[in-house]
Amino acid sequence: MAVSNVTWGAERIRGELLKLGIRVSKRTVQQYIRPVRPPGNGGQTWEVFSDGWTAQQLREATPWGHGAMHLIRDSDGTYGPKFVAVAEGAEINVVTIPPRSPNLNPICERFLKSVRHE
Repeated sequence: MAVSNVTWGAERIRGELLKLGIRVSKRTVQQYIRPVRPPGNGGQTWEVFSDGWTAQQLREATPWGHGAMHLIRDSDGTYGPKFVAVAEGAEINVVTIPPRSPNLNPICERFLKSVRHE
């Protein structure tokens, strides 16, 4: 079970064994998991939320091509070619803020608020 389901921890495997009528402690399961799994964390990492995931979020936020005209984003790697393709398909102008300029985004937002009020 531990080899086939890498994201399962000892508690989850123990629960599955209890469903089969096998009563074991969490410590016993941990003892048998350790030798069959490679060292390191087998769980999900931030890499799961990559280009495909962010592209899907943008697709769901702009149904039928209706959405914002501009999108301000940073230069993070999660905004890859799939994200850009979805933005172009929805006719959204993607503006990437320069690296190492954390104050740029709030300044742009304040400027646009001032323009709207005037």
